Amino acid sequence: MIRIDRRYWVAMLTASVLGVSFGDFIAKVLKLGHAGALLPCGLLLAVSLLVRARRTTEAWYWAAVVSMLATTTSIGDSLSHVLHLGNGTVSAALASLLAISVIARRSGALMRATTDATPGIAPNQLQAAGTRYWSLMLIAGSFGTPAGDLVADSLGLGTGWGSVVLLALLASLIVFDRRAKCESEARYWLIVAVLCIAGTTIADFVNGDDGLNLGLSVGTIVALMGLAVVLLFAKIWAAAQQRWPVSGAIWGVARNDLAVWLRSPAAIAAALLPALGMGVLVAMLTASVGRQPVALVVEGEGRLAARMARLINADKDAYLLERMSAADAGRAFAEQRVAAAIVIPADFDSHVAHWDASVHLYLNNVNIDIADDLRRAVTRSVAEFDAPQLGLLGELHGPSKGLLLPNPYRIAVAERDVRETEVSLLQYQVIPIILLVVISVGLLGTALLTARDFDRGTAKIMVLSPVGRLPLVLCRLLGGALITASLVVPLIAVGFMTRSIPYCHEESGGPLWLTLLLSGLCGWMLPVPPWSHALALLALLIAVTLTAVGLGTLLGVWLRDAKIVTMAGLNAAAYLFFLGGGFTTVAFLPEWIQTVSRIVPTSYAINGLRQALFYPDLLGFGRDLAALLVCATIAALLASLALTRAWRRT
Repeated sequence: MIRIDRRYWVAMLTASVLGVSFGDFIAKVLKLGHAGALLPCGLLLAVSLLVRARRTTEAWYWAAVVSMLATTTSIGDSLSHVLHLGNGTVSAALASLLAISVIARRSGALMRATTDATPGIAPNQLQAAGTRYWSLMLIAGSFGTPAGDLVADSLGLGTGWGSVVLLALLASLIVFDRRAKCESEARYWLIVAVLCIAGTTIADFVNGDDGLNLGLSVGTIVALMGLAVVLLFAKIWAAAQQRWPVSGAIWGVARNDLAVWLRSPAAIAAALLPALGMGVLVAMLTASVGRQPVALVVEGEGRLAARMARLINADKDAYLLERMSAADAGRAFAEQRVAAAIVIPADFDSHVAHWDASVHLYLNNVNIDIADDLRRAVTRSVAEFDAPQLGLLGELHGPSKGLLLPNPYRIAVAERDVRETEVSLLQYQVIPIILLVVISVGLLGTALLTARDFDRGTAKIMVLSPVGRLPLVLCRLLGGALITASLVVPLIAVGFMTRSIPYCHEESGGPLWLTLLLSGLCGWMLPVPPWSHALALLALLIAVTLTAVGLGTLLGVWLRDAKIVTMAGLNAAAYLFFLGGGFTTVAFLPEWIQTVSRIVPTSYAINGLRQALFYPDLLGFGRDLAALLVCATIAALLASLALTRAWRRT
């Protein structure tokens, strides 16, 4: 018997991702095509079902499920792409077939709820997995493939946001099913159908270019490892608790800390809002020194005027440009909705022929930084008209690459970049904000929980428990790490999925007001790093989390008052943010701040995270990680000593 509980649904979702990845691996990596992949997938399915019929173990059930879903991936793709029936038509037909098949045989219930004490049978167990069950699984899996593509592509959600929406729907259905008073086969297959759709979008997100880009080979291996972990975790955890009984107590107290924290909206707001507010401030400051809204008025209708307009319009790094009529541009400039108006006059072509043409720049020069940026940008665009070598592409790919373009000025700029990639200023500033969230949540959350223990007297109860003091210290540190992860992981996930928002791309062609409205969210966009950089990113986040948790424990032990802890924690997080280079690179700051930053762990965290996310190498990563690990170790040891000493006096 296979119990249908949360573990079952997590395993089924992981098996769905594995089946889709494996089916696509056979079709695309082995180059058999969708139709050609049906033969090997079908053979694997036949073998799995034959062995499953003789050996009804859980392992062979999941082997049959994975083989089935790999086969259905090929079936769905063949119907949609090989036969050119389209995702919508195939999804509607298979959904109707699944509904009819479930309704037609309602008497053959899949599940049975029992309340007696019959040995070996528990409520919500899979009672039968015969021919009808696998037939319905075949239909549901085949439906999931085109339906997943429909959600991601036709609905415009993309694989990232499509997965989020489908996971939310799946969780809602599972919660509703668990709270229902009676079992229902129809509900089971509805959940399986939605799960197969979610498995398709998640697999495409994990493996595809618009997601984590692991590739089908690595993605299949990761999904297989994930399924093994889900299936074996319960057994491994039970064995660990038998051998080390204290491990269960540590995990239980840490989970309780997490539950207490999640039921404290005021504490969550106190930790998150200042960090997010700082993020808004950074976004606003970045917007004020980044690209400015500019109106472009093209009055000339000649070939040369059109060329000048193209040059200005192509300089995406300098302007947030919107083409307007002269009247609209005048109103926008008067109302200060644009920082400047660039006018290409009607007689531009004729004046170019006489060497006295001009482009009119109407500039709101209230701010010297903005004014100088726009002056330099317009000058570059105008110079590029006769000297392509002086444009941005000419500087990057001209003399420095051995390419000489026409240049009447006789002097060109040969730019040689230290780094291979470039990021926007707002994206560059996202890393300190992420770090500020980690520090604020880890430090303040752990400090408030520690102060709460002393304030409510639960510290005395914990000391009297037979677990021991070292496990109790580990409980607190693990609880603080869980608290931090519960809030930081979703924020980072949103950063990786922001690329799925259409208007976050420069070529989206969206209106100016929408681009400005989404600038903050789009600025949160994080690039998907390669595997080595992803591991480096994870190591840095774990090290800085442990540092923040240790410092938070120290703060809670020393102050023990929630209000004082909150004020001190927020101030400590702010100082660590600024001294670590929260607003700019530390190397550009005064010398005394550079000296102080050498003993501030956040400076190493910011440098390491930027290097892991934005640049092709991991220059300086070893030094940054070593410094953070030293800080984390010192903070954890001091926290352990302070807690033990405080409990001894309790």
